Amino acid sequence: MPPFLINSTVDGLLKKEFDLYREQQQPHPYFELCSLDAIPAQHPELDAWRNVFSGVKYMIDDVLIFGGIDDLWINSDNEYIVADYKATAKKDIPTIEGKYGKIYKNQIEFYQWLLRKNELKVSNDAYFVYCNGKKNLERFDNKVEFDVYMIKHIGSDNWVEKTIKDAIDCLRATKVPEASPECEHCNYVKNRHNLGKRIKNES
Repeated sequence: MPPFLINSTVDGLLKKEFDLYREQQQPHPYFELCSLDAIPAQHPELDAWRNVFSGVKYMIDDVLIFGGIDDLWINSDNEYIVADYKATAKKDIPTIEGKYGKIYKNQIEFYQWLLRKNELKVSNDAYFVYCNGKKNLERFDNKVEFDVYMIKHIGSDNWVEKTIKDAIDCLRATKVPEASPECEHCNYVKNRHNLGKRIKNES
């Protein structure tokens, strides 16, 4: 699928902005939106962890697992907080509920698991910095303005390791697994195959 370049631009600008407060070891003003007692974290591996091509790494069953985080904060209890940036332009206030919200929660819990496997003390609390483009402005004026929401998620990573091991077992298996009736990709392939057979029979 094509890259979401506007979203990537917002991500990049947020990282630069949070880095300014990281250098000063001061809380970002967004933290006031959710009464968060924390500052952007300093860590020697942070640049590598935020790189999507390197990310936070962990070996499991001789397979390298990794994921690139957006940001890492640290609270007054010296617990690291995983933060993820999101950008959209919805009519309603954005949430992390529903189909895509479940994916976002899984993503951030996976990051929590990776960081814990790297022996970091990680808070269960995670945050989405959700930037929602304003659609009700009268002019463009060469800029897009956003409302910013700090959405807290209390993560639980107890599902992650088993899921990864199941995926590894599946990839190493010699038999193709049964397709899930809920998988949209499997259903697409199945329906396309059935349509091809029908067209062939009718011709």
